Parts: sequence; structure tokens; C-alpha cells
Amino acid sequence: MTKLSTIETSEEISWIEKHSRFIAVAKACKDIASFDNYLSQVKAAYPDANHIVYAYTILEDDNMRIKCFDDGEPSGTAGKPILSHIDGKRLVNTAIFVVRYFGGVKLGAGGLVRAYSHSARLAIEAAKIIPFTQTISVALSLDYNEQKDLTYNLKRFNAKILATSYEHQVNYTITIEQSHYEEFKKLFPECKKL
Repeated sequence: MTKLSTIETSEEISWIEKHSRFIAVAKACKDIASFDNYLSQVKAAYPDANHIVYAYTILEDDNMRIKCFDDGEPSGTAGKPILSHIDGKRLVNTAIFVVRYFGGVKLGAGGLVRAYSHSARLAIEAAKIIPFTQTISVALSLDYNEQKDLTYNLKRFNAKILATSYEHQVNYTITIEQSHYEEFKKLFPECKKL
């Protein structure tokens, strides 16, 4: 199976086709809520755009969510070409937004497909792509004298602390690669998936 990738950082690109201006950006979206947040930002940044087209592939709660949206362009001429580039690069937890300002010259169905496809390609080329690793969040409570052991193993498993609270024990919320969870749980049997 081909490995999946995702977006780490991205840059917005802009280009002109027959007087229509296209602005595209690829964004990392860990869930639908982060996608919705980016979509709101794009709509706020370009309130007078003729079309805000997008496509995404998001792995959330072990469900692959895939969507493309044409925003008034003829069906299949905008969102689908973007999605095909996401699929072609095996990107996950990635959304690509393409804003279009109509320039007065109709591009036709084939021209729209090429323009949105080109926009998606440029957005991906402008992004830093990294290997995708699926992570999970776990809760863990330890005695205070076990913190040093945890610190060592967090580095070993490339895990990160998301939150800490101090009570009778130290309570942690940790993110760890799913593939390391079982081995981590052998060391810290009290940890639980959230």
C-alpha cells in the first residue's frame, strides 16, 4: 500500500486564465471542524469572489471523509479536478480551496476543468508535504515519581503532552502515533484511549 502524506505548511498562489483570477491554497485539516474554520477564513478574506471551490480528504475517528464542492460552477468541472489531485498525491487530512474571480470570458467545461486542476497542482507544489502518521489521544495518570520515566518514553515514542493537571497524581493527555499505542500501553497499562 502506498504511504499517505499530508500538508505541513502551505502558501497561497494566484494566477490568471483568460482574465479570471484564481487563488488557491492547500491546508492541513485534522478534522471537519478545522476545515470549517479554514472555509470561514477564506470566505471572510474573499467576500466578493464569484466562486469558492474546495475538496478535501479527512480521516476523522477512523472514517475517511471525502467531499468536493463546485460552488456554482458546472457540475464536475471544479471540485472533482481538485479532489483528483488530492487523491493522486495520496494526501489525507488535506483541503484545497480555490477562489475564482470571473474575468468576463467563459472558459467552457474543459477550460474550467483544466483551470481548477492547474490551481490544485500549484497549491500542492507550494505546500510542504510530509508523511502522514495517524495519532490518537490517550489519558494517563501517574504518581509524581514516575514523571522522569514518562519523559524518557515520550521522546522514545515521539509522543507529545497536550495537557497536564496536578492532583493526587499527575494527569496527562498525550498524543501518540497509533502504531506505537500497544507498546506504550505495555509500559503504562493505566493509559486509556480518549
